[in-house]
Amino acid sequence: LPMANGGSISVADFDNDGFSDLFLGFRSVPGAYGISPSSVILRNTQKGNFELLAREDFGMITDSAWGDMNHDGLLDLVLVGDFMPITVLINKDGRNFENQTEALGLANTQGLWNTVLLQDLNGDNKPEIIAGNAGLNMKIKASVDYPVEIYLEDFDKNEQLDPTVFHTFEGEHIPFASKDMLSKQMPMLKKKFTSYTSFSKVREIGQLYDNSTDEIETKYLKELRSMVYVNNGIFQGAPLPIETQMSSIEDFYLDHQSGDLKLYYVGNYKGFVTELGNSPANTGGILSGFNGNTFTKNNNLPLPPFMEARAIGPLNDHKLLVLFNNDTAKTIDLNLK
Repeated sequence: LPMANGGSISVADFDNDGFSDLFLGFRSVPGAYGISPSSVILRNTQKGNFELLAREDFGMITDSAWGDMNHDGLLDLVLVGDFMPITVLINKDGRNFENQTEALGLANTQGLWNTVLLQDLNGDNKPEIIAGNAGLNMKIKASVDYPVEIYLEDFDKNEQLDPTVFHTFEGEHIPFASKDMLSKQMPMLKKKFTSYTSFSKVREIGQLYDNSTDEIETKYLKELRSMVYVNNGIFQGAPLPIETQMSSIEDFYLDHQSGDLKLYYVGNYKGFVTELGNSPANTGGILSGFNGNTFTKNNNLPLPPFMEARAIGPLNDHKLLVLFNNDTAKTIDLNLK
């Protein structure tokens, strides 16, 4: 098995031979944030080892899930991550996968996705996609019309990647980092921009660097909301309630026991750069009232504020277990209203 910075492992029998197969999704390349590492799909040979079916740069994977998205009896693979769309790999014959993200209406879903859950919410035997994102309570804003761009290139030719982010702020397309921050990374900019006034006029990547645009890899953010995508053959997206958008969502758990759909969520993230700040406004919650497009009701969970929840799942028939970053685990009663 390959070694890399892990992002997600998903296990499923995707060729229907009775043996578990693997997807290994990798998160990042050390020292080169923005570059997509190669992730792998591995088939169980039934002989104690695995056969490599695919090794591709699907993206900076944070989570993955198997589900029969087209109701053909074969499990398909859904991937999420940073600066990448919600990606759907359709299983053709148990050995070959076809990327149908664009054909399924998900081409403009590039986000900072943390988690994905596949569940049939409307009873048509085709799973919907529920995806947790960074949320709207951030300095950067992103949309299809006004995306955030990250440009990936060794701009100062010192054999180190220099990721540079542009975003739209008060109608202007500008670098996210300040002149001082960029100059620390690339001292050559001190000579090019001798005043803050000259730097304030930068509106395009070509005004910052002399590199040919053909050399620069570009990725985008176009969606920062946590979403439900209903599976109608083409996926149609709707945002989760506004309470869920106040911070990142890191994990979901869907409860069927009560007869009504109840979607539990937890989150918060404090690892962003100083310029973005922490994202601690998610106390966790329970979503209900699915109306065919999204959930309409939100109730907060009794979790302490500002804690970084990373996972939620069943402990037994009556309680859920919530895991936190740098803190003790906590339990939640499933009978909460």
